[in-house]
Amino acid sequence: PPPLKRVGLGLALERSNDDRTTYVSEIIPQFAAALSGQFLVGDVVMAVDQEPVDGYELDAIKQLTIGEEGSFCTLQMLRGNQYYAVTL
Repeated sequence: PPPLKRVGLGLALERSNDDRTTYVSEIIPQFAAALSGQFLVGDVVMAVDQEPVDGYELDAIKQLTIGEEGSFCTLQMLRGNQYYAVTL
């Protein structure tokens, strides 16, 4: 069988210079994140698959959100003072 394709969730992530939080800078159309309708630009990434991302380099966080096509990834997010989780 052909190897499984590795895909991202369709979230462009950036790191704030002020407080070092990692936030959504863009939502890529037609990818899982956009199709879910649950993300907004500016939402803060708190954890990926229960792994808190504090102290992680931005590239390491991005790698956590890439997986084999058909696999799932759960993001714990913060919007304002509301926490929420999305599994894609």
